[in-house]
Amino acid sequence: MKPINKLAIGEKATLIGTIWEVRGRRGRTNQETIHAVVTDGTGQIQVTWFNQPWLLKRCGQGLRVVMQGTVEQYLGRPVFNNPDWEMLARFAPHGSHCAHLPADAWAE
Repeated sequence: MKPINKLAIGEKATLIGTIWEVRGRRGRTNQETIHAVVTDGTGQIQVTWFNQPWLLKRCGQGLRVVMQGTVEQYLGRPVFNNPDWEMLARFAPHGSHCAHLPADAWAE
């Protein structure tokens, strides 16, 4: 796993972060895209999911996630398009499934 500020364009990477912001948008073809900003304290990355409107209800601000995908570039910034992800912890409602990672998860 790598911190966001160490990600390189074109590499497959896994990161742990917190969703800072999430919003949905419909395009001209009525396809829903979900855009999120994920941060880990070292930087932030734009994340986009295509045609998965259910994610808007599931991915809220403050949600801790682990993501894996290929780092791409858009307008000079790193982005993840359609990454695999899992919830780590949610600060709001109780009872959600949370994965547990070892304390040394950042070790390479």
